[in-house]
Amino acid sequence: MQNAENEKQEREAVSESQELIDGSIIDHIEAKVIEVPPLINPGQKEGLSWGQMWVGVDFNPGGDERVAKIKALCAELSDLVNEEVYSKEDGLTMQGSLLASQAQLSVLEAQMMCVKFVTFKY
Repeated sequence: MQNAENEKQEREAVSESQELIDGSIIDHIEAKVIEVPPLINPGQKEGLSWGQMWVGVDFNPGGDERVAKIKALCAELSDLVNEEVYSKEDGLTMQGSLLASQAQLSVLEAQMMCVKFVTFKY
């Protein structure tokens, strides 16, 4: 008897969870708009753009021109993404915020992998 009651409670909990997934939570998330706070760029005091700070254009201890070019290109791409984020008059949706964050992380990862490749010694 106890087993049948536990199974019934589990089915009800799964049903309630599925209802939340199927509609109300997803609808709520899609409708939410995130206001973008003012840009805080710790690199500004050194005269760096967001993208230049993000990819670390001022760090190239070997003075490798290929590294400098990779970082400059990735900094420009990062700045383009950042400008788009701050151009949204009504802020970003949750999805837009996630996409912008992932885009910035992907630019950073691409920069690191490209630098690693062109400086790889083995």
